[in-house]
Amino acid sequence: MFFKEFYHFINNVCVDETSKLSEVSCGYNFSRQLAEAAVEIKTTIASSNSNVKENSTHESEISNNLPFGCEESDLSKVLKKEEIDKLIESYGPVATEKELYIAFYYYNKHLNNVFNKMMKTLLERYETYALRCNVPHETRMKYLLACEDGLTNDLKIMNHYAFEYLATYLENEQEHRTIKFKLFLSLHNWTWNKEMQESERKWSKYFVQKIRHKSRKHHHRRDHPGKEPSGKEQSGKEQSEKEQSGKQL
Repeated sequence: MFFKEFYHFINNVCVDETSKLSEVSCGYNFSRQLAEAAVEIKTTIASSNSNVKENSTHESEISNNLPFGCEESDLSKVLKKEEIDKLIESYGPVATEKELYIAFYYYNKHLNNVFNKMMKTLLERYETYALRCNVPHETRMKYLLACEDGLTNDLKIMNHYAFEYLATYLENEQEHRTIKFKLFLSLHNWTWNKEMQESERKWSKYFVQKIRHKSRKHHHRRDHPGKEPSGKEQSGKEQSEKEQSGKQL
């Protein structure tokens, strides 16, 4: 099962117990294993998208049933990335499950902010592209909302699995060393960015193809009232759209 492989990777990667992660001794292997783990996580998430429910108990939002004895006040702060790093350092060499959960909650919240900024920028670029293609307002909004919903759902799925990974990590760790937890966060950051990039590519391709298709039909109807593009013409242009969609935004 993937979670076991995930824990095995975290548990066996080379770590310098006396100081920081030894980048000289294991930097190459660490990067390679991160890449392999990212592919495994991507496959797991992609195959399970349809099974994620709205009422997931491990979303990044604060719930009424907080784990590890956490209080709402523990999770209601606004922390910058540097402050999260300082929080983890303050735990010393070994931390409690409660402390690690709090640190992970804020770290994951930081990653959510990164995703939301990406989504805002992306939707603005989509709208600019659609305007440039002279697509009607209603059509433009239809596909913008579809992309926004899709990106939001991708974020929800990423959060669901993020907290599942954390639960697996905590369950398998007998001694919660902060240096190993930092390694866990590095892997989480790596896979999060991979999934975020994949989400961006997926919805950019979708939007460009839809807008190009609608733009072509709109201009054809304007120039040739009552006449639709021929099947051969449409098929050839759709193939061209697929090849060019990743280069438009």
